[in-house]
Amino acid sequence: MTCEPRATDITPPMRALIVGSDAAARRRSRRVLSEFGFVASEAENGVTATTMVRDEVPDLVVMDVQLPDVSGGQAAAWIRTIPGMERTPIIMVGGEPNRVVTVGETPLFVLLSASFSTTELRHAVQSVRQAGDVLR
Repeated sequence: MTCEPRATDITPPMRALIVGSDAAARRRSRRVLSEFGFVASEAENGVTATTMVRDEVPDLVVMDVQLPDVSGGQAAAWIRTIPGMERTPIIMVGGEPNRVVTVGETPLFVLLSASFSTTELRHAVQSVRQAGDVLR
């Protein structure tokens, strides 16, 4: 007798959205996030990211501060207005490391420099998870 998992026993993978114009940085982020069990989607700019979030709410966003169309801060502000995204962690890339930036009353942790290492991103994801925010 085999024990088949029931649909209710299967936890869906966590979803992440990686936003930035640098394809190599998006690939690096994707590799790190996959280590934490994330399935990642990518957007090259803020408008595309906002549209994607409206279609499918991610569990985590990793976003460049400087996007080709709008600032990362502006894109984050737009994303925060989408139902279900009010408390989703957003890791900003390209600002002053460890500087806390807020959009409205919601903190965005600028944890990574523009030339971040995979180790820095791992630490950022672990920090967000330990903070007990939306992530499992």
